[in-house]
Amino acid sequence: MKLCLLAKDVEQTSEYAEWENRYIVSKGIENERLYMQGLRDGIQLTASLLGQSMLVERGNESD
Repeated sequence: MKLCLLAKDVEQTSEYAEWENRYIVSKGIENERLYMQGLRDGIQLTASLLGQSMLVERGNESD
């Protein structure tokens, strides 16, 4: 029971609020970076697949 009350006291301190804000911002930045990396990977994959598809089509046209 004491631990629960202590945890509630810690959550109400300004230091905890600052830490929580920094944590939320850092997680947001991390998520944005992961999103952008996924976007780049998806674009690269799409371009690669389209390039292969075009080569196959060109090969079929010459037949």
